[in-house]
Amino acid sequence: MINAAAVLFYNNYSAYYLYGGTIAKPLTGASNLLHWEIIKFLKRSGAKYYDLVGARITPSKNSKTEGIQRFKSRFGAQLKTGYLWKMPISKIKYKVYSLFLKYYYSLKGKTLKGDIIDQEIK
Repeated sequence: MINAAAVLFYNNYSAYYLYGGTIAKPLTGASNLLHWEIIKFLKRSGAKYYDLVGARITPSKNSKTEGIQRFKSRFGAQLKTGYLWKMPISKIKYKVYSLFLKYYYSLKGKTLKGDIIDQEIK
C-alpha cells in the first residue's frame, strides 16, 4: 500500500518538491523514507540542490504549517526569505479546477478554505 507520494521537477542540477503528502494514518517514517530515497536518487543523478519549496519562516504555533515546516527542517534545510505570488496561467482552467475542488470538499462534508496563499492572507 502506498503511504506517501511526492511530485517534483528535476534535472541534472536541481530538484523542486512541488507537492506531496501521506495517507491519513501512514506507517511511521513513510514520508521520511520517501524523501531519503529521493535524495539518494538525486545524488546518483548528479543533482546538487533539492528545494523542498514553501517554507514559512515563522509559522503559527501548533499549526499544520508548523508541522510541515518542522518536517522540512529536519532534512537540514537552509531557510531563505523569498517572495510569493499567485497568478493562474489559464483563468478558465483555474475556475474549473476551483469548482472541482469545492465539489470534492462538499462530498466529504468539508468547506474549502482556499489554497495556502489564501489561508496566509486571512
